[in-house]
Amino acid sequence: MSADGLRFLYQVELKSKLYFHIPEKVHSYIQSDDSNQEAKYHWNYDEESRMMMISVHSGREERSEWLGATRWDSSGSRIKMPKEAAAIMDVEQGDCIYLLTHDDMKKAGTPSVFVWDFDRIERALLSVPSMEDTVFSRLPNF
Repeated sequence: MSADGLRFLYQVELKSKLYFHIPEKVHSYIQSDDSNQEAKYHWNYDEESRMMMISVHSGREERSEWLGATRWDSSGSRIKMPKEAAAIMDVEQGDCIYLLTHDDMKKAGTPSVFVWDFDRIERALLSVPSMEDTVFSRLPNF
């Protein structure tokens, strides 16, 4: 996944009872605008890649473990992270998680969003081969 195809990246804090704010861009990306059903977020864990994802449907692959679905609280623009997902990610109230997706994720047919912790974000940034030549080589011109 290159930064060129990154559609969005948001940092959100886990609040009381593992609720967190869903930015409007994330909500509209995952949820269908023409759906009259109550919005749900399905939590899936891909065991092979060890990645947590949320989508409008449960995972269909054998390697994907469905952890449950949570309803969108429209009054607070928030959802709740299932306890099983928090345990796998080793996160708790007060921790930040990161919601991101890539242009290629829509090709799968079901828009999905990765849910990463800080360590995963850090590993991804440090693994970019030319990070120093792109982002950090641009010095401010004051």
